[in-house]
Amino acid sequence: RAETRSALRVLERKVHAAASEMALQTERLSRTKCDLQYQLTGKDHQVRVLTAALNGALASSRLAEQRAAASLRRRGAEEARANEAAWARVAALERRAPLLSAP
Repeated sequence: RAETRSALRVLERKVHAAASEMALQTERLSRTKCDLQYQLTGKDHQVRVLTAALNGALASSRLAEQRAAASLRRRGAEEARANEAAWARVAALERRAPLLSAP
């Protein structure tokens, strides 16, 4: 009987020690989980901020590209008008050239 009680006390101490160890591990895991959630929240915020910045830069780039294309179209139209005017002057000079060279 004394041996059985002694063995039972040893077993109770081992169970208590194991339960305490499990409680510590649970607490550590809980803290780790909280830390990871906090880090993920921070990363999620960073991702949102960076995405917004990239979207803004992309929109600015597209706008600049559209403005440059419009400017090129305007310049092209201006050059076309200037060419037409130059060819019209050449044609006028060619029409007048025979008159100038006639005796």
